[in-house]
Amino acid sequence: MRKSQNLGVITGGDRSDIILTAIELNVSLIVLTGNLQPEVVALAKAQEEGIPIILVPTDTYTTAMNLQNTRIQIQQGET
Repeated sequence: MRKSQNLGVITGGDRSDIILTAIELNVSLIVLTGNLQPEVVALAKAQEEGIPIILVPTDTYTTAMNLQNTRIQIQQGET
């Protein structure tokens, strides 16, 4: 992750360790799965760094597959 740019991270909302590491690595977006609210410290740090957080109800695998499918549709020009 350290060598990537414009990286987004998908992880469970209960994984503050991953959230805080992603923030330290200056990712562009964090998607939290399972409708799990992260610790207040993680939210505050993300806000301080200007990193958007999106909370979704689906599990991590389903969320990743949905995003992959969306990306393919965008690249193909479909709606």
